[in-house]
Amino acid sequence: MGLRVLLAGGGTGGHLFPGIAVAEELEARDREIELVFAGSNRPIEKEIIDRSGYRHLPLEMESSTSFKRHPLRFLSRFRKSCQLASVELSRFNADVVVGLGGFASLPFILAARRQRRRVVLLEQNSIAGRATRFGSYLADELCLSFPDTGGRISRRPQRTITGNPVRKFIRNISEVRGANDGRPKLIVLGGSQGARSMNVEVVAALSWLGEELKEWEIVHQTGPEEIDRIATLYEKADLEVRTAPFFDAMDEVYANATLAICRAGATTLAELACVGCSAILYPYPGAIYDHQTANARYYADAGGAILMCDRRLNFTDGLDVARNQNTLGEQLRQLLRDPERLTTMSQAMLQLARPDAARQVADIILT
Repeated sequence: MGLRVLLAGGGTGGHLFPGIAVAEELEARDREIELVFAGSNRPIEKEIIDRSGYRHLPLEMESSTSFKRHPLRFLSRFRKSCQLASVELSRFNADVVVGLGGFASLPFILAARRQRRRVVLLEQNSIAGRATRFGSYLADELCLSFPDTGGRISRRPQRTITGNPVRKFIRNISEVRGANDGRPKLIVLGGSQGARSMNVEVVAALSWLGEELKEWEIVHQTGPEEIDRIATLYEKADLEVRTAPFFDAMDEVYANATLAICRAGATTLAELACVGCSAILYPYPGAIYDHQTANARYYADAGGAILMCDRRLNFTDGLDVARNQNTLGEQLRQLLRDPERLTTMSQAMLQLARPDAARQVADIILT
């Protein structure tokens, strides 16, 4: 019988996609290996895991941010989740529990430590999240994505800087770069839920630039709430932009991308680095410990990205407000007129790529 590995955590694609990358690598090494994902019952999590083809064990979890609002309900559900995690872990009889981040990983990490099972943690961000900070006191190994990961992490586990695991189909995109019609390509990514304030800035800037973007292929992931409004605004600006609330085929989006405008989630940045795509970054201002700004600064300091400030605008503010002091429009104009700088930024991103991260994490799990 092969090794049994339970990958716990999630809640967002940023936590789940590295876990899927590691699962792919483990299966490629040993077809007898048994894998299962476990985490919250959030619809986005179930959808991502179902698409990947792996089994999923969901728990009814409260977000850690709800503790202050509903402390009794939070504690009651967390206790129940820990009990269920203990039962499921015993039933699956995991040899290794891999914590992917997110509060949903903690019940399985706690259960693994009580049952004396091996625990490996993945930390995607440059500032460790709550789950990693707490879980590090129970873990055997800790896989870090950044050289100088901050946060109050225990010195107990063995630390390895592996980089952030990226799914195989994205790692393979570099092999087909240049196989398009030669047009430069701009991609706008707001994550699975979109990014409202960033969308306002982007639509205002692109409609302001107008003719200067006529030779560019433009793809905009809008999120589900604003797809119609944004498509209409692009049509009024006479801009040909492919819009969608969410893209399943990210290989098609990333392929031949010249420049990205996006949030600064660690997994998105790792993917952009692997495909050598320069970026303009709008860190999410509500991120815990402001970790997205720290992520963005690391890539900006290396020369692969430009760090912007989110002004938290809404479409109700009007595009005229967004165009006022339009720093994004000015940054884009400078880049459009300086293709050599875009090439230099792309090369800097490639220097930051860690395409072997999934292999290194798999090595640690299999040791």
